[in-house]
Amino acid sequence: MTRRVLGIAILLFVGCGAIAAQDLEVTLTALKTAEQQKDIDGIKKMALEAIINGKKAAEAAAPTAEAEKATWKEEVEFATSVQSYGEYALLNAAMAAPVAQKLELFQALVEASPKSKYLDQGGYVSYFAALRESGASAKIGDIAEAQLANQPDSLDLLATATDAAFGKGQMDKANGYAVRLVSAVGKAEKAEGVSAADWEKKKDNMLGSGYYMQGMIAFQRNQWAPADKSLRSAIQYVGGDMRARALFGLGVANYNIGKATNNKQRILDGAKFSEDCAKIQSAVTDQAYRNALAMRDEAMKMR
Repeated sequence: MTRRVLGIAILLFVGCGAIAAQDLEVTLTALKTAEQQKDIDGIKKMALEAIINGKKAAEAAAPTAEAEKATWKEEVEFATSVQSYGEYALLNAAMAAPVAQKLELFQALVEASPKSKYLDQGGYVSYFAALRESGASAKIGDIAEAQLANQPDSLDLLATATDAAFGKGQMDKANGYAVRLVSAVGKAEKAEGVSAADWEKKKDNMLGSGYYMQGMIAFQRNQWAPADKSLRSAIQYVGGDMRARALFGLGVANYNIGKATNNKQRILDGAKFSEDCAKIQSAVTDQAYRNALAMRDEAMKMR
């Protein structure tokens, strides 16, 4: 965080209050000192001050005089950078803190700056992991849903909200979040500091999760065509148990489509998906093998 012009005591007015640019510099310096000293309480105090005062200063109304606008723009940019650094400092301290302090710092960041980009750049993942570690897993779904009001296209929030709703049996809600998740992947931008390879891997994981949830919800509802469409997309991205269950669902869906339309090839497709599922060790391995045999036997009886 640098400032092009230093040492100028310009006041940034917001409503009836005023925040001196020099005061923001003092706050920023104190925050960096607390970071160097690894003073968690000091970091929290000064980071919150940086966020709150930086945000207020950044919202300063533009002056009417043209001669003052360049300075105003510079000061607003500086205030925004101070706010951003405060958010980053809270996140960075939370990442390294013990669980109790980690939760305290994340909660402070969510309350002070719920739209912070740093929350969506690994912050939520670490926050939710800390909640699980502390035995507060039940809170995760509600927090994710609430935060979607502030960051509606967050991949981590949408994936978490989808899983939580699915786990509660709220299938309509889970399907809605899964649809939004797939759509959000196409709009998402790579986070700072993340390699291109890791970013592509994350997008693939999110697409797999979104398509898988849509497919399994349709499968549970005996909606064979939507299940087939979504699960065919899912198997491009998922592995392990999720892949096994997706293949199992595809086997059953294609068999039922084939039966309903008297389509032998669809039933054979169902058998092939079932055979592929049976090659993966999972809870549905044996049933998939039996399904494949029955499907091929039935297909052979068809003209």
